[in-house]
Amino acid sequence: IIENDSLTLLIIHQTTNSPMAEDYPRHTYRMEGEGLDKVCGYKVDNPDWSKCPHRREVRDRTKKIQDSVLDCVGATPMIRINNISKAENLECELLVKAEFLNPGGSVKDRIGRRMLLDAEVAGQVKPGDIIVEPTSGNTGVGLSMAAAAKGYRMIITMPEKMSQEKNDALKGLGATVIRTPTSYAFDHAKSHIGIAIELTKTLDRCFCLDQYKNPGNPMAHYEEQDKDLDQCEGKIDYVFLGAGTGGTLSGISRKLKEMDRNIKIIAIDPCGSILAQPEQLNTDNPSAPTGQQVEGIGYDFIPRVLDRTLTDDWIKGPDKE
Repeated sequence: IIENDSLTLLIIHQTTNSPMAEDYPRHTYRMEGEGLDKVCGYKVDNPDWSKCPHRREVRDRTKKIQDSVLDCVGATPMIRINNISKAENLECELLVKAEFLNPGGSVKDRIGRRMLLDAEVAGQVKPGDIIVEPTSGNTGVGLSMAAAAKGYRMIITMPEKMSQEKNDALKGLGATVIRTPTSYAFDHAKSHIGIAIELTKTLDRCFCLDQYKNPGNPMAHYEEQDKDLDQCEGKIDYVFLGAGTGGTLSGISRKLKEMDRNIKIIAIDPCGSILAQPEQLNTDNPSAPTGQQVEGIGYDFIPRVLDRTLTDDWIKGPDKE
């Protein structure tokens, strides 16, 4: 039983570390079999934004004093990696984008902010409503920060493998956190996704922003990545990205490929995930018997916001790597 102010939830599940059998209760919410390129009319060689159905945003970066913590999301620095470059005798200039300097500590602050603001503009939510989101943690932190700043109640559903630090950070931001068995498949009725769907049906004024389908996920990255090219004066050869929901990979690859088709996009996918292409990469690199344990990247379904058509290569790696 989880109680938070006037909210009381009763969640019952069997905790287990064993793989799920084929026969288990499933939710009916559509989660797989799509990918962004299947449902979006965007073309990198001719991006016609006059027909775009999504909200566009141009942010004011000139303010000396910000009106909200949400105004501090993004515009993270690019940092030169000196010691590793020297130790490995790299001939290229190696840079990292310091997304951990976002106020919530990760790149997912960008989509937490954007998805909530988009929902407000669309009239889908208003302060006092309940926001529920299934997450591996980082999106939950970004959303919980946005919800706290804007006056919403936040419920996070999250697999048990995610760190205690994430759990504590979410609670510190005022969120109610529900943990679900890591071994449950995405379409299990009592997985973190299934529980989130159930809550939206049973609680009043409860809305799921759904990072797996929400266009604000890739749009948040697409609309700000030209600033990153400015940091490098347009000189980018390779970009390496982890693939989770795929919103970061999709938004960044679309924007950078528009600007320079010679930029190579390399995606990182953990063993046990099915996101990499060609498919043989996934079958040749299965997870450990306990299942994929690395947090935040890799999935057992194809999220709608994932566009893999502009990714030049995929690299698989085990949890330790």
